[in-house]
Amino acid sequence: IFLIFSFLGSVISAPNVLDFGDLMIFGMAIPNILGLFLLSGRVREKLDDYWKRLKSGEFDQEAAKS
Repeated sequence: IFLIFSFLGSVISAPNVLDFGDLMIFGMAIPNILGLFLLSGRVREKLDDYWKRLKSGEFDQEAAKS
């Protein structure tokens, strides 16, 4: 696959190669944005729980420093 795209990149004009690269980056960003949206509630719950436990002194502060 790498060799195929290396060959195509050398044959096709530069603006087309750059447009294709931008399209692939956009294609990789869509699932990440969707995952961030779907997991945001769970992350908020875990973060709130973490801060509550940290402020209550449930964690050993000295162990965290080392």
